[in-house]
Amino acid sequence: MINYSIEISHRSSWSLIIFVFAFLGEAVLQLRGALLTNFQNTFGVSESLLRLVAPMGTLGFILTVPAARLAAGHLPVKNFLLAGAIITTVGIFLMGLYPVYPALLLFLVLRGLGSGLFRGLDRPLLNHLYLGQFGRIYTLHAAT
Repeated sequence: MINYSIEISHRSSWSLIIFVFAFLGEAVLQLRGALLTNFQNTFGVSESLLRLVAPMGTLGFILTVPAARLAAGHLPVKNFLLAGAIITTVGIFLMGLYPVYPALLLFLVLRGLGSGLFRGLDRPLLNHLYLGQFGRIYTLHAAT
């Protein structure tokens, strides 16, 4: 039995939340590449250390997405989506506060954990909200 406490009558609101989070998350990912030179100048690190930015940002994401998707039917989805959004926001905020490169990498992992938690639950939730319309809604989701 699926444990979604989200009413289908609110699916437009939930869809908007999911799509906005996906869009903003991808925008942050695109900024990473543009900020590499800035990271190098600010932290005084070598190019080889800069290569850790992408893997560290991805590490948290790939740890939480599979776990969240496997447990999606057994979790209070609203609470976990909110937790994912908060963890992501805190991770991004803390990245800007600490002028130490290892802290930046740690907060990239934290951001990835939060983003992975949210994104691990968004497709199962869309499945629940749009029964029988998977192709259409997944196409819209992938476009964000």
